[in-house]
Amino acid sequence: EIICNKDSEISTLSKCRNELIDKVEALSKESDEKDGKIDELLREICAAEKSFAAKTLVFKENTAELKETINAKDAKLEESKRKVQESAQEYTAQGESIKVKQSTEKSEW
Repeated sequence: EIICNKDSEISTLSKCRNELIDKVEALSKESDEKDGKIDELLREICAAEKSFAAKTLVFKENTAELKETINAKDAKLEESKRKVQESAQEYTAQGESIKVKQSTEKSEW
């Protein structure tokens, strides 16, 4: 009877041991799957960061080009304003000259 009990206990312990091994293997597999998912997410994050960095660089380059274009157009506008002012001053001076000439001619009559 004692021997039977020992065999039964050994059998029960063996079953428990096998169940624990199965659970550990299942947990290990689950952990590996989660690690795989984490690795995949990390790769996606890295790709997104690289894409963002590239887009940021393009944005900065475009912004710099736009600033240059705006500055060039502002310079052209200022030059045009200066030319218009010079022309206006010339026309005003010519107008004054004509008035003086007409006034002088009238006084000579």
